Amino acid sequence: QEEEKVVEERLKKLALVLVKTGNKRFLAALSNCISDGIPTLVRACLVTVAWMSSSLSPLHGCNTFQPLACSVLAAKLLDRLSYDRVMEERVLASLSLLNLVRHPECLEGLLPLKRDTTESLRDLADVTWTAKELLFACCR
Repeated sequence: QEEEKVVEERLKKLALVLVKTGNKRFLAALSNCISDGIPTLVRACLVTVAWMSSSLSPLHGCNTFQPLACSVLAAKLLDRLSYDRVMEERVLASLSLLNLVRHPECLEGLLPLKRDTTESLRDLADVTWTAKELLFACCR
């Protein structure tokens, strides 16, 4: 348990360093990779975004990452929710978006959701709780 806390804290510090040194360019590079279409690269970038959005959430005391990440990544993440995407990509995108909308500015920027996005989330809600939570956050 203590070791897990140490690892989590190191990962949070690493995420902060990546964002602070790369700033918007780092997030733009992730965004470009997500839309690139090379499956292994898309997956790696989605995993990175999911990890960073979790580590640098307002729940963990970081209020600066979400608005910037949302402005750069939200459109690409929303695109990854669609039916024709690989299920893992859809789940990672929903997890990342859920972490980002915990910041009020991000939630306001996503609303209103397009009809096809809402339908994709409803379909995805059968597979993962993150889609259910994201729908709840966006539809209340």
